[in-house]
Amino acid sequence: MIKQYLNKFITSILLHGICFILIISCTKTPASTLNTAQNSSIYFTINEVNYITNGWATISNGTLKINGSTSYSPTKQILLYLKTSTIGTYILNSSEGPQGNGNTGTYTEGVAPFGLTVFSTDASNIGSVTISKFDMINKVVSGTFYFDATQISPLTGGGIKISNGSFNNIPINE
Repeated sequence: MIKQYLNKFITSILLHGICFILIISCTKTPASTLNTAQNSSIYFTINEVNYITNGWATISNGTLKINGSTSYSPTKQILLYLKTSTIGTYILNSSEGPQGNGNTGTYTEGVAPFGLTVFSTDASNIGSVTISKFDMINKVVSGTFYFDATQISPLTGGGIKISNGSFNNIPINE
Protein backbone atom coordinates (compact mmCIF):
# COMPACT_ATOMS: atom_id res chain seq x y z
CA MET A 1 0.00 0.00 0.00
CA ILE A 2 2.76 2.43 0.94
CA LYS A 3 4.72 1.40 -2.15
CA GLN A 4 1.75 2.23 -4.43
CA TYR A 5 1.28 5.60 -2.73
CA LEU A 6 5.00 6.33 -3.09
CA ASN A 7 4.93 5.42 -6.80
CA LYS A 8 1.94 7.72 -7.37
CA PHE A 9 3.65 10.50 -5.42
CA ILE A 10 6.88 10.21 -7.43
CA THR A 11 4.94 10.07 -10.70
CA SER A 12 3.02 13.19 -9.68
CA ILE A 13 6.21 15.06 -8.86
CA LEU A 14 7.80 14.04 -12.18
CA LEU A 15 4.75 15.16 -14.17
CA HIS A 16 4.62 18.50 -12.34
CA GLY A 17 8.35 18.96 -12.99
CA ILE A 18 7.89 18.26 -16.70
CA CYS A 19 5.00 20.74 -16.84
CA PHE A 20 7.15 23.38 -15.12
CA ILE A 21 9.99 22.83 -17.61
CA LEU A 22 7.53 23.09 -20.52
CA ILE A 23 6.15 26.36 -19.24
CA ILE A 24 9.53 28.02 -18.76
CA SER A 25 11.09 26.63 -21.97
CA CYS A 26 8.49 28.00 -24.41
CA THR A 27 9.42 31.58 -25.09
CA LYS A 28 8.52 34.03 -27.78
CA THR A 29 11.32 35.07 -30.07
CA PRO A 30 11.14 38.61 -31.46
CA ALA A 31 9.99 38.47 -35.09
CA SER A 32 12.95 40.65 -36.07
CA THR A 33 15.34 37.79 -35.28
CA LEU A 34 13.44 35.18 -37.29
CA ASN A 35 15.38 35.65 -40.50
CA THR A 36 18.79 35.48 -38.85
CA ALA A 37 18.88 31.69 -38.61
CA GLN A 38 22.17 30.31 -37.37
CA ASN A 39 23.78 27.13 -38.68
CA SER A 40 21.79 23.95 -38.08
CA SER A 41 18.64 25.80 -36.98
CA ILE A 42 15.15 25.89 -38.43
CA TYR A 43 12.92 28.83 -37.49
CA PHE A 44 9.11 28.90 -37.86
CA THR A 45 6.02 30.57 -36.41
CA ILE A 46 2.75 29.01 -35.19
CA ASN A 47 -0.05 31.32 -34.04
CA GLU A 48 2.36 34.26 -33.65
CA VAL A 49 4.74 32.22 -31.45
CA ASN A 50 8.22 31.72 -32.88
CA TYR A 51 10.12 28.46 -32.52
CA ILE A 52 13.71 27.42 -33.13
CA THR A 53 14.64 23.80 -33.74
CA ASN A 54 17.81 21.89 -34.46
CA GLY A 55 17.88 21.12 -38.16
CA TRP A 56 19.33 18.53 -40.52
CA ALA A 57 18.58 17.14 -43.95
CA THR A 58 18.92 13.78 -45.69
CA ILE A 59 18.66 12.62 -49.28
CA SER A 60 17.30 9.17 -50.08
CA ASN A 61 15.99 7.85 -53.41
CA GLY A 62 15.85 11.39 -54.84
CA THR A 63 13.81 12.75 -51.90
CA LEU A 64 15.20 15.63 -49.86
CA LYS A 65 13.96 15.41 -46.27
CA ILE A 66 14.45 18.54 -44.14
CA ASN A 67 13.89 17.87 -40.46
CA GLY A 68 13.74 20.18 -37.45
CA SER A 69 13.05 19.10 -33.90
CA THR A 70 13.03 20.98 -30.59
CA SER A 71 15.14 19.67 -27.74
CA TYR A 72 12.50 20.35 -25.08
CA SER A 73 9.19 18.69 -24.32
CA PRO A 74 6.61 18.62 -25.75
CA THR A 75 8.67 18.09 -28.88
CA LYS A 76 7.79 20.14 -31.93
CA GLN A 77 8.98 18.70 -35.24
CA ILE A 78 8.90 20.05 -38.78
CA LEU A 79 9.36 17.66 -41.71
CA LEU A 80 9.55 18.79 -45.31
CA TYR A 81 9.65 16.06 -47.99
CA LEU A 82 10.65 17.25 -51.46
CA LYS A 83 10.82 15.01 -54.52
CA THR A 84 13.80 17.00 -55.73
CA SER A 85 17.15 18.19 -54.48
CA THR A 86 17.75 21.32 -56.53
CA ILE A 87 17.37 25.07 -56.09
CA GLY A 88 13.81 26.26 -56.75
CA THR A 89 10.35 26.83 -55.29
CA TYR A 90 8.13 23.81 -54.67
CA ILE A 91 4.46 23.50 -53.68
CA LEU A 92 3.63 21.38 -50.61
CA ASN A 93 0.30 19.76 -51.47
CA SER A 94 0.56 16.09 -50.55
CA SER A 95 0.10 14.12 -47.33
CA GLU A 96 1.94 11.04 -48.56
CA GLY A 97 5.36 11.79 -47.08
CA PRO A 98 8.37 9.98 -48.52
CA GLN A 99 6.25 7.13 -49.93
CA GLY A 100 4.16 9.38 -52.15
CA ASN A 101 4.69 11.23 -55.39
CA GLY A 102 4.19 14.73 -54.00
CA ASN A 103 5.93 17.25 -51.78
CA THR A 104 4.76 17.18 -48.16
CA GLY A 105 4.93 19.46 -45.13
CA THR A 106 4.34 17.85 -41.73
CA TYR A 107 4.25 19.24 -38.19
CA THR A 108 4.23 16.95 -35.14
CA GLU A 109 3.80 17.96 -31.53
CA GLY A 110 3.70 15.94 -28.35
CA VAL A 111 5.46 13.66 -25.96
CA ALA A 112 6.00 10.02 -26.85
CA PRO A 113 4.63 7.63 -25.67
CA PHE A 114 1.80 9.77 -24.22
CA GLY A 115 0.60 10.95 -27.58
CA LEU A 116 1.63 12.82 -30.65
CA THR A 117 -0.53 15.13 -32.71
CA VAL A 118 0.33 15.10 -36.42
CA PHE A 119 -0.62 17.73 -38.99
CA SER A 120 0.08 17.40 -42.72
CA THR A 121 -0.42 19.23 -45.98
CA ASP A 122 -2.87 17.81 -48.52
CA ALA A 123 -4.66 18.94 -51.68
CA SER A 124 -6.65 21.56 -49.70
CA ASN A 125 -3.98 22.60 -47.17
CA ILE A 126 -0.91 23.65 -49.07
CA GLY A 127 2.30 25.59 -48.70
CA SER A 128 5.62 26.29 -50.36
CA VAL A 129 9.33 25.64 -49.89
CA THR A 130 12.01 27.69 -51.62
CA ILE A 131 15.44 26.09 -51.73
CA SER A 132 17.85 29.02 -52.18
CA LYS A 133 21.08 27.08 -51.60
CA PHE A 134 21.85 23.44 -52.23
CA ASP A 135 25.56 22.79 -51.82
CA MET A 136 26.66 19.16 -52.02
CA ILE A 137 30.36 20.08 -51.77
CA ASN A 138 29.86 21.55 -48.29
CA LYS A 139 26.74 19.39 -47.72
CA VAL A 140 24.38 22.20 -46.63
CA VAL A 141 20.95 23.45 -47.68
CA SER A 142 19.18 26.79 -47.07
CA GLY A 143 15.72 28.13 -47.80
CA THR A 144 12.33 29.31 -46.60
CA PHE A 145 8.92 27.67 -46.14
CA TYR A 146 5.34 28.03 -44.98
CA PHE A 147 2.32 25.74 -45.03
CA ASP A 148 -1.20 25.11 -43.80
CA ALA A 149 -1.83 21.59 -42.50
CA THR A 150 -4.75 19.53 -41.29
CA GLN A 151 -4.65 17.25 -38.26
CA ILE A 152 -4.32 13.62 -39.36
CA SER A 153 -3.57 11.89 -36.06
CA PRO A 154 -4.86 10.98 -33.55
CA LEU A 155 -8.11 12.55 -34.79
CA THR A 156 -8.79 14.58 -37.89
CA GLY A 157 -10.39 17.96 -38.20
CA GLY A 158 -8.11 20.58 -36.65
CA GLY A 159 -5.71 22.74 -38.57
CA ILE A 160 -2.47 24.62 -38.09
CA LYS A 161 -0.64 27.42 -39.94
CA ILE A 162 3.17 27.32 -40.14
CA SER A 163 4.63 30.65 -41.28
CA ASN A 164 7.95 32.52 -41.49
CA GLY A 165 9.88 29.25 -41.84
CA SER A 166 13.57 29.47 -42.63
CA PHE A 167 16.67 27.29 -42.51
CA ASN A 168 20.24 28.35 -43.18
CA ASN A 169 23.14 26.02 -43.96
CA ILE A 170 21.62 23.01 -42.25
CA PRO A 171 23.79 19.91 -42.76
CA ILE A 172 22.89 17.28 -45.36
CA ASN A 173 23.56 13.76 -44.12
CA GLU A 174 23.73 11.04 -46.73
